[in-house]
Amino acid sequence: MIASAERGQLTTIIGCCNAAGSFLPPFLIFARKKMQARLLGGSPPGTQATCIPNGWTSGEVFLNWMHFFVEQVRTTSDKKVLLLLDNHESSNYYPALEYDTKNNVVILSLIPRTTNKMQPVDVAVYGPLKTHFEKEVNILKKSHPARIINQYDVARLLAPAFLNTAVAINAVHVFERPGIWPINKNTSGDEHFAPAEVLAGTSTSSTQSETLSSLGIFDLPESAVQASPLIDSHDQPTLP
Repeated sequence: MIASAERGQLTTIIGCCNAAGSFLPPFLIFARKKMQARLLGGSPPGTQATCIPNGWTSGEVFLNWMHFFVEQVRTTSDKKVLLLLDNHESSNYYPALEYDTKNNVVILSLIPRTTNKMQPVDVAVYGPLKTHFEKEVNILKKSHPARIINQYDVARLLAPAFLNTAVAINAVHVFERPGIWPINKNTSGDEHFAPAEVLAGTSTSSTQSETLSSLGIFDLPESAVQASPLIDSHDQPTLP
């Protein structure tokens, strides 16, 4: 979209919402060594940010975000919070399920490969957010065709996109569609667990053969295999 020969710089956004329809301000991670206040110029109200050389989230960044989370949510012994997370490096700091007694937060880290069923935030929030963000980028490019978008533009472009996305109905759908809240045990059938059973080796032979058949087998030419580039672990796509 930027039409630049240079590779863009990664900026990660950590988002959070609840089943009542509320959103926390975004938390940005810039790919750089030092933070500058003007990186947040024009950002959505309450936005906070940090910097890390590669722009990815990490265990250390997650702990920074947790402080931000507790400050925003203001948990108490009478107001405990269940925090659902996608599985990532932060699980090295917090196990799959842990109760943070100091901050009154129960942390549940979801198992990989369940994202499409248990984290519809990717569809109900991040999908629309990306669409609105691209619209803002296009508007800027139309008015300034030769301009290269940089890190100092990200927060300003994010603001209208986030405000158009962070609406109550989107947050409600995040929890409603997978049956997290209101609780609905019928949102997933046995067929949704078949691939996991095959990988775990616990499926019946008929289920396993049917699942493997549906997955399909592809023979790649040897030249294609040899030419395949190595992928950094952070860049590996999430499998369905």
